[in-house]
Amino acid sequence: MKTTVRKEIQHILFIQGLAPELLRGVVFRRKKHFQTQDKKILKCPYCGKEFETVDSAVKVTLYSFPAKAKVTYHSSIPCRICRNKVGIVFASA
Repeated sequence: MKTTVRKEIQHILFIQGLAPELLRGVVFRRKKHFQTQDKKILKCPYCGKEFETVDSAVKVTLYSFPAKAKVTYHSSIPCRICRNKVGIVFASA
């Protein structure tokens, strides 16, 4: 998996488990939006609105970094509301 180093990313989601919702280029079937049983709702660290919904078995940890820190991550996803990017690190368990 390709890693990227950037200075503008200040928040990283560390994902342990399979989360196809956060992978780019992967097609999967979603349940209806009102069926959130056994789901975790992740909130954007910048604006606090709903960021993404993942399976409850996935362990997600949010790390924050200073603005000038160099951060290494696998991919990034922009928030649909505030457009700030959140880095994603996939851990192989």
